[in-house]
Amino acid sequence: MPGLPPDVSSAAFASTDSWALAYWRAKDVSPDGFVVLDAVRDRDEKVIDFRYAYVNPSGAEIVLRTPAELIGRSMVEVFPAVRENGILSAYASVADTGTPWQQELLYDRDGISVGFRIVAVRMGEQVALSFADITARVRLERERDAAVARTMRLQALTAALASANSSAEVAEAVVDQIRESLGALHVSILDSDVSEPSIVRFAASQIPGDVRDEVTVMGFDAQWPAVVALRSAEVVVVIDADDMAHRFPTALTVASRLGVEATIAMPLTHHGQTHAVLSVDFAEAHEPTEAELSFLSAIADQCALALERARLADVERKSQHELQRALENLAVTSRAKSRFLAEMSHELRTPLQAMEGYLFLFRAGLLGPVEARQADALDRITIAQHRIVRLANEVLELAQLENGESRMDIGDVLVADAIRAAESMVTPQRIAGEIEFSVIDDATDLSSRTTLVRADPDRLQQILLNLLSNAVKFTSPTGHIDVRVSSSDSTVRIDVIDTGRGIPESHLESIFDPFVQAPTSSDDQRGDKRGVGLGLAISRELARRMDGDLSVTSQVGVGSVFSLRLPAV
Repeated sequence: MPGLPPDVSSAAFASTDSWALAYWRAKDVSPDGFVVLDAVRDRDEKVIDFRYAYVNPSGAEIVLRTPAELIGRSMVEVFPAVRENGILSAYASVADTGTPWQQELLYDRDGISVGFRIVAVRMGEQVALSFADITARVRLERERDAAVARTMRLQALTAALASANSSAEVAEAVVDQIRESLGALHVSILDSDVSEPSIVRFAASQIPGDVRDEVTVMGFDAQWPAVVALRSAEVVVVIDADDMAHRFPTALTVASRLGVEATIAMPLTHHGQTHAVLSVDFAEAHEPTEAELSFLSAIADQCALALERARLADVERKSQHELQRALENLAVTSRAKSRFLAEMSHELRTPLQAMEGYLFLFRAGLLGPVEARQADALDRITIAQHRIVRLANEVLELAQLENGESRMDIGDVLVADAIRAAESMVTPQRIAGEIEFSVIDDATDLSSRTTLVRADPDRLQQILLNLLSNAVKFTSPTGHIDVRVSSSDSTVRIDVIDTGRGIPESHLESIFDPFVQAPTSSDDQRGDKRGVGLGLAISRELARRMDGDLSVTSQVGVGSVFSLRLPAV
């Protein structure tokens, strides 16, 4: 048979399958390995070894030999491990039973993973082996499995980062995922401190404290892989100790102390700004694949976003803490102010009451005759004393409201009664000022109106009296004041409408602050009628304590509308 070696007869292959014979004829040029083995048996015909009868060049290359180094030699002699790894017994089974055997063998050769599919068949008294190279397929499968694993790790990292509330938690999640995925020795995140300027390591994995301190004090001009990556915003890869010594000699000593051979420094960039760097160290020489770099780049993107989110959360927490402290300080100040006002009002009322008593004695002539000029002076003193008493009472009431000490007796109140009572108290001033008054409601007769609100009757009357008093004060003669009542399912609205001078828009809210009054013009003749700016502040606070509110709209030169809203019955 052409092509057969001289020591192998064609009769030996008479029972060989056609595919094996064809494969045999193409032995010398086939890229696959092909081996023919002679069984070596003991006296009991048990296979104890094999001798190489033929080995093609590809088959010899698989085991890093030449055909001449194998042909004629014992398999156990050349490869003693075949006894322990089961290869010898598998080939012996093929020789004894004729049942084909196959297996995929994966191993490292010169640091490179290779794989072969071994098929053993019996050919007459011999065993033929074929070795098909499956390295490419195995690598693809491994790359696929690695890609799937990295995708799962990225998903796990995304979930972990979503719940990370601080930079330390972000760093911990990233460090763990990278170390497990790439088998790294150390994983660190370094952040830049622009104010120093220096590098601050806020997360590291199993790096001694003295080394962390040494790295922390380095400046931006340091020739260190992570610092260069941070400074240049570009990935820095150091594949082995020689590469480190050549490019970063100042880092070589520390790297040796840490047992680091290779490093990948990946910048963490957010919105075009590099804020930090991810440093991955390996204990052995390591040249990263494109897949690894892509994986680290994806992690770096997530990490940069999470760090920025954590930074903003830190700022928010700090701001909330500062705001809370400010509110607490404000509350303390407000309580102190209220206590002061209350105590001051009490202290004022005692001498004012004494003053009122002496004024009564003077006016009654019980302390001697009173001349006309003296009587006029006493009248002025009495007016001033009444004004101070009113001020003291208002200050005390405002302090009690702010401290929650004012009692409310909430019930169903007929709006018509409250309006009638308040209007009766300002009728003399209104008539004197020639000011018209009217009530606008769904009913035509005020006495028949049945609109009810939930309120304290005395407090409601106090609010309406204050609003009507102000309207009378600031409405010119021949002016008009209307009270309009409207209601919905849940709210009753009482509008006090005047044709007074109006309030500038810039003061519409400030007039409800304590001791603030609407501005007056230079020709305003009502200076003696103006209060101290507590009436509206008290009225709004009373309305809100009754689950309502008080607001105003106004137009200068036209008039104002004060709107009181209260819960409907």
